[in-house]
Amino acid sequence: MEESKERNPKIPPTSLALKISSLALTAFDHFSFLCFGIFCRLLALLGLEKRRHVAIRANPRAIDTAVLVTGSGSGIGQFLAIDWFSKGYTIFAVVRKVEDGQYLEEMVSNISHESGKPTGRLIPILIDLADPLSLDSGIQEVEENINTLGLHLVAVINNAADFMLSVTESLTNTEMERMMQINLLSPINLTKRLYPLLKESKGRVINIGSPNAWLPTPGLSVYSITKAALRAWSIVFMIEARLWEISVSLIEPDSLSNATTLDEKSRECYRPMIQFYQELVPKGFDFRIHPSHVGRAVSHALISPYPKRVYYVGWDARILASVSWLLGDENTCRIVEKIILK
Repeated sequence: MEESKERNPKIPPTSLALKISSLALTAFDHFSFLCFGIFCRLLALLGLEKRRHVAIRANPRAIDTAVLVTGSGSGIGQFLAIDWFSKGYTIFAVVRKVEDGQYLEEMVSNISHESGKPTGRLIPILIDLADPLSLDSGIQEVEENINTLGLHLVAVINNAADFMLSVTESLTNTEMERMMQINLLSPINLTKRLYPLLKESKGRVINIGSPNAWLPTPGLSVYSITKAALRAWSIVFMIEARLWEISVSLIEPDSLSNATTLDEKSRECYRPMIQFYQELVPKGFDFRIHPSHVGRAVSHALISPYPKRVYYVGWDARILASVSWLLGDENTCRIVEKIILK
C-alpha cells in the first residue's frame, strides 16, 4: 500500500462483504500471529530460534522513544505516524511538502485535545527522497533532534514509494531514476545513516514492499524492479543486522486495494484487471483492506519478541503469494496475461 496522492488514507466504501472480509482477516491475523509465536517458542526451546530484543515498550516514558516513518504525508505512512503518536511515542514524520507537515501537526493537535490523554510528540521532517542532498539534510535534522531531546531511535519504517503507471518504452530516464531513488536507494541510505542509533537501541527496520516484486504487472515494470530489489536487500539485510540484534521485516500489502483509485488514464490501462476484480465484489469476494490491517502487521513487527521476516497483508496478497509459489513464473505470467491483456 504505497504512498497515495490523496492527503488522507483511502478508506474503501463499507459493504457487508467488506465488513465480513475485514473481520475475518483480523481474526486470521491474530490467529496466525499466535501460531507463529508458539512455533518460534518451540524452536527456541530446541535452541533453533532466539528471542529478539524488544526496544519498543508501552511505558510512561514512551515519548523518549522515537520512530521514524517516511511517506507520512498521506496513505499508510500518515496512518502509522498518527497511530504511534497516539500510543505516546515521538514520531519523526518524513514529508515532502511543508503543508503536509502542517496538516499532520493540526491532526495530532486535535487528537491530543479530543482524547484528553497523554500522547506523543510529532516532529515533521521535510525531505525530498528523490534528492540525495535533501535526504542528507533531513537526516542531520533527525540526529540533532535526537541529541537535543535525549531520544532513543528504536525503529525506522521505510514506507514512502513513488510509481508511474506506464509501459517500459514510454518511461523517461528521469522518471526511472526518480523511482529508483525513492523506492530503493533512499531506504538503503536512510537506514545506513541511522544504523549506529539502531545498534544502540537494538531497534527494528520495517520495509514496506509490494507483491509487484514477484507478481508480473504490465505498466509497472520499473516500479516492480525497485520493489524486487528492495525485497532482495531486505532479506539480505535481515541476516546482516542479526549480528547487532536488529530485527528487519518486510511487509507486502495487497496489490489490488489501490487499483480503483487510479486516475482515468491509468484506469483505462488496467480496465480488464479492475473489471475482473470488481466482478468479484457482488459475489461476496471483496478483498480490499483498511489501513489498520497494515498497521497491525507493523505493530507485530515492532513489538513482538518473535517478529516475522515477511508479512503478506490482505487476502489477495496471501492468495497471490501462494499461487505464484505453486505455479511458478511461467504459469503465473500466463494467468496475468489472460486477465490483463485479454
